[in-house]
Amino acid sequence: MHPKLRTCIAYVAGRLISGRDASSIYDNLQSKIICIEGEVTAENVKVFDQDRGCYLSGLGDGKAFELYDFGGMYYVELIIDGNSFEGYDHGTPSLFKGEIKGDEITVYDDGESKYCSFVLK
Repeated sequence: MHPKLRTCIAYVAGRLISGRDASSIYDNLQSKIICIEGEVTAENVKVFDQDRGCYLSGLGDGKAFELYDFGGMYYVELIIDGNSFEGYDHGTPSLFKGEIKGDEITVYDDGESKYCSFVLK
């Protein structure tokens, strides 16, 4: 998964699971705060990623979401299960999974075989 898309997915999953109305996320790998704003509800996601300069949007049923990445022009599947999430990035293609604890988000990117951490701000 592209590192900057991974940050955006972590943000969306973090908001969906926590219910917080955050306007940014701290990416520990990039060591910077990324501004991402928009609507994140159980039925609709439409956020603008300032770092990438593009939207990530799609529909869901509270648990499963099909999101379209306007930066890479492909779909990303996201499934929410309690405090955990998983999905499939059609662009790379690769699987990912993650977990939320408070404001902290951990993502395992199967495509890069590494863990990444984030904090909702």
